[in-house]
Amino acid sequence: MAITKEKWIIMLRAAGLKVTPIRIHILELLAKDHQLLSIEGIHSSLKKGTADFVTVYRCIRKFEEVGILTSVALGDGLIRYELREDTHSKDSHHHHHLICRICKVVELIQECTIKQIPPWLKKLGYSELDHRLDFFGVCPKCQRAA
Repeated sequence: MAITKEKWIIMLRAAGLKVTPIRIHILELLAKDHQLLSIEGIHSSLKKGTADFVTVYRCIRKFEEVGILTSVALGDGLIRYELREDTHSKDSHHHHHLICRICKVVELIQECTIKQIPPWLKKLGYSELDHRLDFFGVCPKCQRAA
């Protein structure tokens, strides 16, 4: 279930951010099919003349600062961004990524098989636990092309 424009507005205001068309557009872009995009990718996905690169950069940095976005490093030197799981939609939940080493396509892995580890770490006295687990391989399309 996609999040509505009204909910984006509420979220921005709750974070103390001004509601602007470009901010709404960036959030909608990242929410579409759970996009994982770099700042350059976000800028190039916008309609030409919508916003300059610096404006997009500032929006992304502010979204990350207030906890709307999370940065994801996939080991290729490029930082990508995605909506935090609790801001994406009602159906959103914890997930991991599978990344093709060649074409960089990113697929979501919906299952998390290490759910038993955080409770164990809490017993050791840790709090505010989170984790990332990403897998890398060569997708079937790139295998066929090789």
